[in-house]
Amino acid sequence: MQTQWNITSLRTENIDGKQDVIKWVQFAVSCLDGEKTAQAQGTVELTYSADAPFIAYSDLSESQVIEWAKSVLTQDEITFYETVAQNRLENTSVDDTKALPWVA
Repeated sequence: MQTQWNITSLRTENIDGKQDVIKWVQFAVSCLDGEKTAQAQGTVELTYSADAPFIAYSDLSESQVIEWAKSVLTQDEITFYETVAQNRLENTSVDDTKALPWVA
């Protein structure tokens, strides 16, 4: 069983002359096992600090944003999201998930 964090969307604001400062991060924690997959999703708010180094939006990596999102969460919250995804996976059969009929 593999657990993976991904960023699904970002909300930005212009703050103190900086453009596209990330304020909200939406993430998905996926649990994969063979053909089965399950997810838990969450959102965190980031706090801008003029003292912190600024990284331009176009220079961000997903791993950096995941690190920021996890830094807002407590270890218990990180474990919660991962456990929810794992529990959903364990309670899902391969037949429960169907491809969308309009996607070839």
